[in-house]
Amino acid sequence: MRKFFWTATVIGLLTACSQTDEIPAKDSMADNQQIRIHVGVNNLQTRAGYDNTNLDRFGLIINNTVDATCNYNVEMLKTGNAWEAADGTPLTWDEKRSPINVCAFAPYQKDVTMDGNLPIGVPVSYADANEVKAADFLLMKAQVNPQSDLTEDGSLRINLKHKLCKLTISFTGASEITDLKVNGTVLSGSCNLSAENPVVTANGTDGSITPFKESDGTYQCILMPQTVESGKLNVTFTTGGRNFSWTSNQAITFEENHSYTLPLEVAGASLSLKKSVKARAWDVTAENEVLTIDK
Repeated sequence: MRKFFWTATVIGLLTACSQTDEIPAKDSMADNQQIRIHVGVNNLQTRAGYDNTNLDRFGLIINNTVDATCNYNVEMLKTGNAWEAADGTPLTWDEKRSPINVCAFAPYQKDVTMDGNLPIGVPVSYADANEVKAADFLLMKAQVNPQSDLTEDGSLRINLKHKLCKLTISFTGASEITDLKVNGTVLSGSCNLSAENPVVTANGTDGSITPFKESDGTYQCILMPQTVESGKLNVTFTTGGRNFSWTSNQAITFEENHSYTLPLEVAGASLSLKKSVKARAWDVTAENEVLTIDK
């Protein structure tokens, strides 16, 4: 039996690809108590999803372990290199700079609490790169001790991690692609923010997704993390006046914070999964994990 490969790339969050953004100080005393922010999102190698250049808002929950008057649940907005609460609320440490529990997420949603379930879903179609970005979901949850866990300049480090996954479908030997569908994946789920390490859990019925055309022959979409049973993951499309369909005959696991490439080759009336595939990584320094798919 011939073997064919998908490559899944683990996305690392590196300080080197972060950017330092601070809440500006009003005066020296306020600056000493103000919570200054350092935000990091790993740099994408494609246009699909959030990165340091297009993240302009996120939700931030801070629960102070000692002083409830220093609890916050706000939308953070970026202006230039500065992050500020959208409603103008100043974020401050308590006098003793006590440890805090932090939850940050994007895109922003109202009425999110650190002990609740956050509904997550991906759209059934992507008209442009902005819709791919909007489908992405970033999250950080951590307890932070300001005596030891801040950056060198005393900023609160917000390292946002991709909690969904990305699928790239690449075509060779095909003319114009139309009616492209990715079938058989669950499109909705939730994230239990009360968990120590929250994960997105897919639940519901299977659906179909129309991916975004990133470039000629390359299409992308965001998927929920999940295991798709053998015979259920299916890609259909039309090219050259012919209808094509590819179905995986093995169970496929899509893991959070991973990027996957499905390379399809059209030769006349035949369709095959190309061999020796290398995924476009979300972080070019990450290590590769190989998933083997039988044709």
